Amino acid sequence: MKKGDFVKVKKGVKEPEYQKSDMSGWTGVIVDIYEPENGDEKTVEIHWDIDTIKKLPIEFIKTCISDGCFFSEMNLGETDVVVVEGKGIKDNPKERENLIVEIENKYESAGFDGQEKRVTDILMSANVDVNQHNLAKYRKHLIANLKEPVYLTGIEDFSWEEKFVFGFGSEEKYAQLRKTRPSYRDTFKLMKILGTDEYHGDLLARVKRKTDRKVFEIPLSRLESIDKDSVNYSLLDDFSVWVVNY
Repeated sequence: MKKGDFVKVKKGVKEPEYQKSDMSGWTGVIVDIYEPENGDEKTVEIHWDIDTIKKLPIEFIKTCISDGCFFSEMNLGETDVVVVEGKGIKDNPKERENLIVEIENKYESAGFDGQEKRVTDILMSANVDVNQHNLAKYRKHLIANLKEPVYLTGIEDFSWEEKFVFGFGSEEKYAQLRKTRPSYRDTFKLMKILGTDEYHGDLLARVKRKTDRKVFEIPLSRLESIDKDSVNYSLLDDFSVWVVNY
């Protein structure tokens, strides 16, 4: 393991300070390695990549900002991560820095809890737990307020794609599977928001893939509007953040 290696956090590892956030699958690049004088485990300093920064739990971001630490980087034990062979950081440094500044400004401002307030207003209750009752309320709100047509894409790789995204499967096999399975890289048109997906604690979205018109049912919190400046993007972003954090 060396500087410049692209690494992935092992399953079950939690952030070291408060042990609240599950960091399984977080990815980034090693920028430094520290070897303690007493012979303990080496520590690696990791700068998270853009995909990881985008999906950081809100409570984790809040805690970091409140405590004056950086949510975009972290020191972990060498055994907490694994090198992803054949992968390297491809983020645009300026884009990454702009994202960090955007998040800092959002959560350092007076509107820090704005997203939570919107969810509370939608549910008309101080109880914002993700449950069947609240999901039904949220479904009605989305149906009433989303502006058609709603075009979507994946927020991050779907579960079946993970091994291919991290280089553990062949490109040929990946391309073959994408013919019959939805990919986070696809563009979909929202057909209908179905009922609650009790297994995932989510709503199911019936969508049609733009390229071949195949129909799939995907948990709605895993999708986002392709138009980041639209009301649809804000509505679905609030929903995804709520599902992930509550």
